[in-house]
Amino acid sequence: MDIYNILIVDDSRSIRALLTEVISNNLSNVKVNGVKSSEEALSYIDEKKVDLILLDINMPVMNGFEFAKIIKENKKLNQIPIIFITASSQANEFVQKGFDLGAIDYIKKPFEEILLTNKIKAYVKLFRKEKELKKTYDMVSNILAHMDNLICIIDDTNIKQANKTFLDFFGFNDLEELQLKHSKISDFFILEDGCLSNEMSNESLINHLLEHSNSDIKIRLYDENSLEDRTFIVKTSCMSKETEKIKEYIISLTDITETEKLKKSYQIQSVIDPLTQIYNRQAFNDKYMKEFYNAKATKKKLTLIMADIDHFKSINDNFGHLIGDYVLKEYCKIIDKSIPNSCFFARWGGEEFIIIAKNDNLEEIQKTIEKTRVIIEEYNFLHIGHITSSFGITRMREEDSENDLLVRLDKSLYSAKKEGRNKVVLI
Repeated sequence: MDIYNILIVDDSRSIRALLTEVISNNLSNVKVNGVKSSEEALSYIDEKKVDLILLDINMPVMNGFEFAKIIKENKKLNQIPIIFITASSQANEFVQKGFDLGAIDYIKKPFEEILLTNKIKAYVKLFRKEKELKKTYDMVSNILAHMDNLICIIDDTNIKQANKTFLDFFGFNDLEELQLKHSKISDFFILEDGCLSNEMSNESLINHLLEHSNSDIKIRLYDENSLEDRTFIVKTSCMSKETEKIKEYIISLTDITETEKLKKSYQIQSVIDPLTQIYNRQAFNDKYMKEFYNAKATKKKLTLIMADIDHFKSINDNFGHLIGDYVLKEYCKIIDKSIPNSCFFARWGGEEFIIIAKNDNLEEIQKTIEKTRVIIEEYNFLHIGHITSSFGITRMREEDSENDLLVRLDKSLYSAKKEGRNKVVLI
């Protein structure tokens, strides 16, 4: 167990000896030292560790009040507790002044040994408890400081603590600087995300997080270092007991920006045809279902176009698959540039492609596709020269099912092929 160091400051040798004897005989793991003046006490404290000061008020040169004021104005020493020693006749006069200077208690002369011992015991016990708490706090603070997560501790109205990662992320030098500018964590939210807003109080945020504790709640924050938005999952847990009126909560923010980017990349890859870099058939199926039933519900027009490269097999057979792949990619670039941005363009399979158009003007759609057919016919493809393409067009009818529309589209393309290819046929 750590030694508890007590310094007695009294110009009376007999008082110092008496206090030393009483304390040493009644308390274990306590070391008592005594000095006869405030000047000696200042020199002693400057060199050695002191946990409690028993301070006489009436001393020559520098009295106890003057000494106490110096201690309390010193940031390194002002946490040392002071107990004033005063004569009984002086108690009422000096006690309040002592407390005003930061004293925690006083002892009257002559001493009552039991009272003196019990007071010292209480402060030793309190000191050791505070030391244990500080040790635990320092350990937790050290752990939090080395965590990659942004962590802060809040109550209903204030930000109480924040780890170094949190402070660095938002560009604060220390907790005090953070607290001067912010009292609620939602101040740092840059966008609304679902039910979360940068106007939320700490209390509202805590309640929302606790209600959705089984879900991954995402927020976006601005990174002062990289000058970009980053995505975080936010979690909370209560630090306080149920009986405590003011509860404190740990808020943990886990950076998932790279994971989200990777996830988005995979999502894009899952709906993009790797060769042509347009949407694939799975993407078309998802889009088509939504657009079909939306058109049904809103009574809007929906048009499908199917395109096919004429005699594509001969290109592969005569020039090889690498040239065939080149043709497919160039072909898609031509169509993609020719059709309106509102159209959805996807690879149906092989050399067949499909377009969803939501333009109400069917004549305009036909003109656009006819123009595209001509551009393809006139385009000079490397190694092979010119190719042609056939197109089928159909428009959704009131009685159509989702399959009816696709079957009729297939028939329109078949008709274009049957009529000699390099045509646009509407059914």
